Amino acid sequence: MEKIKIKSLVSHKVLINDTDKRIKRTWDKKGAIRAISLEDLEELVYDPGVEYMFREGMLDIVAPNKEEIMIKLGFQQEGEKPEIIILSEEEMLKLMRETTSVSAFRKKINELPREQLRELINFCVDKELVSYEKVTILKEKTGNDIIKMIELKKADKEKTPKEGSNEVNTRSV
Repeated sequence: MEKIKIKSLVSHKVLINDTDKRIKRTWDKKGAIRAISLEDLEELVYDPGVEYMFREGMLDIVAPNKEEIMIKLGFQQEGEKPEIIILSEEEMLKLMRETTSVSAFRKKINELPREQLRELINFCVDKELVSYEKVTILKEKTGNDIIKMIELKKADKEKTPKEGSNEVNTRSV
């Protein structure tokens, strides 16, 4: 029975729980890897939720024969380019930098699955990347205002007392 390594591509918790097959796998953070047998995975992808996790870029297969497995699972056609686009942090950084044209940026984000768009937005907020034209395009596409999210993150940091200090936030009534 061949075991397949599956990696989480999102910064939040991901869970597959199939009570009929008695399979439960949890990915607690981005980059976490868990193994599932190929036979079980072939059955699990019939579940719309599991299929969504792979198609939308939440989970990815980590194997030298990834293309063969993706074809077997029905996520890719033989001899064709993979349908699922997954961005690394370096690719996200390059995409948000000034060196990537707005037209190339627009084309790329239109190809990205929903969860990878969310990861790009989270990446921009974490790294405080603000290319006005690009964040405006992302806002139009997703409804998420990156500039406002960064402002709220900064305001939250200012309100939170430093760990180990005796500071207490008080409000006058």
